[in-house]
Amino acid sequence: MWQSIDEWLFHAINSGLANPVSDTVFPIITEAKYMVWVYLAFAVYLTIRYKWAGLTCVLLMVVGAGAADALGGHVLKDAIGRLRPCRALEDVHLLIKCGLGKSFPSNHAMNNFAFAAVVWHRFPSYGKAAVVVASLVALSRVVVGVHYPFDILGGAAIGAAIGLLTSFGWNKLCPFLRLSGGNRQSPPN
Repeated sequence: MWQSIDEWLFHAINSGLANPVSDTVFPIITEAKYMVWVYLAFAVYLTIRYKWAGLTCVLLMVVGAGAADALGGHVLKDAIGRLRPCRALEDVHLLIKCGLGKSFPSNHAMNNFAFAAVVWHRFPSYGKAAVVVASLVALSRVVVGVHYPFDILGGAAIGAAIGLLTSFGWNKLCPFLRLSGGNRQSPPN
């Protein structure tokens, strides 16, 4: 039953959003080599504006995404072994190379939601924007034809949990190590 719902949602999004604009924009959003510039600019901004608190957030984003990537790409995908829709279904509107890896969970969703969760926890005023960016990247994976919707939902949930655990873990570790910057920071309005 879940597979049929996921396939129906996949086709609704993958075919339903197919148009010249989304066929141009979503392959750019899904490509890490382009999105890295967005995150790099945000990291520089946080570090310059908020000094230690900003740098701490950036480092925790990297640690959270690294942990999510290792769990998703090297443990869960191999254990679950789900084929990508571009390998399992017909009539896929494929906008990028299919890739040889497995489908569940989406590492793009995991990594970007790990980033977003850290940002939401450390700088709540930027949290909504971070979730919007993460959501667009996750959605792009269905639009370009390489993931099912449940892949991105599962990846988003796992990534957000890892990001929050990373940020909360740092807060718990800081007093023990007698480090500053353990508390979440709210930027001035």
